[in-house]
Amino acid sequence: MNISNSNSNTNGYDKYMPLDERDTLLVQIENAKQRARAKLLEKYFVINEKASQNVFLGGVARKYSDFYNDVLKQREDQINALNVLYEHIEDMKNTGNKMSVSQKKDLEREQKTISKEIGELEKLKMELLKEK
Repeated sequence: MNISNSNSNTNGYDKYMPLDERDTLLVQIENAKQRARAKLLEKYFVINEKASQNVFLGGVARKYSDFYNDVLKQREDQINALNVLYEHIEDMKNTGNKMSVSQKKDLEREQKTISKEIGELEKLKMELLKEK
Protein backbone atom coordinates (compact mmCIF):
# COMPACT_ATOMS: atom_id res chain seq x y z
CA MET A 1 0.00 0.00 0.00
CA ASN A 2 1.47 3.33 -1.05
CA ILE A 3 0.97 6.00 1.58
CA SER A 4 1.73 8.82 -0.83
CA ASN A 5 -1.19 7.76 -3.02
CA SER A 6 -3.61 10.64 -3.51
CA ASN A 7 -6.49 8.27 -2.65
CA SER A 8 -5.01 7.64 0.79
CA ASN A 9 -5.77 9.51 3.94
CA THR A 10 -3.11 10.46 6.48
CA ASN A 11 -3.20 6.99 8.08
CA GLY A 12 -2.21 5.25 4.86
CA TYR A 13 -5.67 3.82 4.37
CA ASP A 14 -6.48 3.67 0.67
CA LYS A 15 -10.20 4.21 0.20
CA TYR A 16 -10.01 2.09 -2.94
CA MET A 17 -8.09 -0.83 -1.40
CA PRO A 18 -9.65 -4.28 -1.85
CA LEU A 19 -11.95 -5.35 0.96
CA ASP A 20 -9.82 -8.35 1.94
CA GLU A 21 -6.77 -6.08 2.38
CA ARG A 22 -8.84 -3.60 4.36
CA ASP A 23 -10.23 -6.37 6.56
CA THR A 24 -6.70 -7.70 7.18
CA LEU A 25 -5.55 -4.20 8.09
CA LEU A 26 -8.50 -3.76 10.46
CA VAL A 27 -7.73 -7.10 12.15
CA GLN A 28 -4.09 -6.06 12.58
CA ILE A 29 -5.15 -2.75 14.11
CA GLU A 30 -7.62 -4.48 16.45
CA ASN A 31 -4.93 -6.97 17.53
CA ALA A 32 -2.50 -4.10 18.23
CA LYS A 33 -5.18 -2.34 20.30
CA GLN A 34 -5.83 -5.51 22.30
CA ARG A 35 -2.09 -6.01 22.97
CA ALA A 36 -1.71 -2.38 24.09
CA ARG A 37 -4.78 -2.64 26.31
CA ALA A 38 -3.50 -5.85 27.90
CA LYS A 39 -0.09 -4.29 28.51
CA LEU A 40 -1.63 -1.19 30.13
CA LEU A 41 -3.90 -3.28 32.34
CA GLU A 42 -0.98 -5.47 33.38
CA LYS A 43 1.01 -2.36 34.33
CA TYR A 44 -2.02 -1.03 36.18
CA PHE A 45 -2.24 -4.14 38.35
CA VAL A 46 1.51 -4.31 39.00
CA ILE A 47 1.71 -0.64 39.93
CA ASN A 48 -1.43 -0.88 42.05
CA GLU A 49 0.10 -3.76 43.97
CA LYS A 50 3.43 -2.00 44.48
CA ALA A 51 1.79 1.33 45.34
CA SER A 52 0.89 0.00 48.77
CA GLN A 53 4.61 -0.57 49.39
CA ASN A 54 5.88 2.68 47.85
CA VAL A 55 4.23 6.06 48.51
CA PHE A 56 5.68 7.54 45.30
CA LEU A 57 3.78 5.06 43.16
CA GLY A 58 0.44 6.14 44.64
CA GLY A 59 0.04 8.97 42.10
CA VAL A 60 0.96 6.68 39.22
CA ALA A 61 -1.52 4.09 40.45
CA ARG A 62 -4.24 6.74 40.60
CA LYS A 63 -3.47 7.81 37.01
CA TYR A 64 -3.73 4.20 35.83
CA SER A 65 -6.97 3.86 37.78
CA ASP A 66 -8.29 7.01 36.11
CA PHE A 67 -7.29 5.60 32.71
CA TYR A 68 -8.97 2.31 33.53
CA ASN A 69 -12.17 4.09 34.59
CA ASP A 70 -12.06 6.26 31.44
CA VAL A 71 -11.83 3.16 29.24
CA LEU A 72 -14.78 1.63 31.08
CA LYS A 73 -16.81 4.83 30.67
CA GLN A 74 -15.95 4.99 26.96
CA ARG A 75 -17.28 1.46 26.49
CA GLU A 76 -20.49 2.38 28.31
CA ASP A 77 -20.88 5.55 26.21
CA GLN A 78 -20.33 3.56 23.01
CA ILE A 79 -22.93 1.01 24.06
CA ASN A 80 -25.43 3.76 24.87
CA ALA A 81 -24.81 5.51 21.54
CA LEU A 82 -25.26 2.27 19.61
CA ASN A 83 -28.47 1.54 21.50
CA VAL A 84 -29.81 4.98 20.51
CA LEU A 85 -28.85 4.28 16.90
CA TYR A 86 -30.51 0.85 17.04
CA GLU A 87 -33.74 2.38 18.37
CA HIS A 88 -33.65 5.10 15.72
CA ILE A 89 -33.39 2.47 13.00
CA GLU A 90 -36.26 0.58 14.61
CA ASP A 91 -38.36 3.76 14.52
CA MET A 92 -37.45 4.28 10.86
CA LYS A 93 -38.52 0.73 10.02
CA ASN A 94 -41.82 1.13 11.84
CA THR A 95 -42.71 4.52 10.38
CA GLY A 96 -41.13 4.19 6.95
CA ASN A 97 -44.15 3.07 4.96
CA LYS A 98 -42.66 4.46 1.75
CA MET A 99 -39.51 2.37 2.06
CA SER A 100 -38.70 -0.25 -0.48
CA VAL A 101 -38.13 -3.85 0.53
CA SER A 102 -34.39 -3.46 -0.09
CA GLN A 103 -34.27 -0.36 2.12
CA LYS A 104 -35.96 -2.25 4.93
CA LYS A 105 -33.53 -5.14 4.48
CA ASP A 106 -30.63 -2.67 4.62
CA LEU A 107 -31.97 -1.31 7.90
CA GLU A 108 -32.28 -4.83 9.29
CA ARG A 109 -28.68 -5.57 8.27
CA GLU A 110 -27.56 -2.38 9.99
CA GLN A 111 -29.42 -3.41 13.13
CA LYS A 112 -27.72 -6.82 13.10
CA THR A 113 -24.33 -5.13 12.73
CA ILE A 114 -25.12 -2.75 15.58
CA SER A 115 -26.34 -5.61 17.77
CA LYS A 116 -23.10 -7.47 17.12
CA GLU A 117 -21.04 -4.38 18.00
CA ILE A 118 -23.07 -3.88 21.19
CA GLY A 119 -22.42 -7.51 22.13
CA GLU A 120 -18.69 -7.14 21.55
CA LEU A 121 -18.57 -3.94 23.59
CA GLU A 122 -20.56 -5.57 26.41
CA LYS A 123 -18.08 -8.44 26.38
CA LEU A 124 -15.13 -6.02 26.59
CA LYS A 125 -16.86 -4.12 29.39
CA MET A 126 -17.41 -7.34 31.35
CA GLU A 127 -13.75 -8.30 30.87
CA LEU A 128 -12.72 -4.90 32.22
CA LEU A 129 -14.99 -5.27 35.23
CA LYS A 130 -13.76 -8.81 35.86
CA GLU A 131 -10.12 -7.67 35.73
CA LYS A 132 -10.73 -4.87 38.20
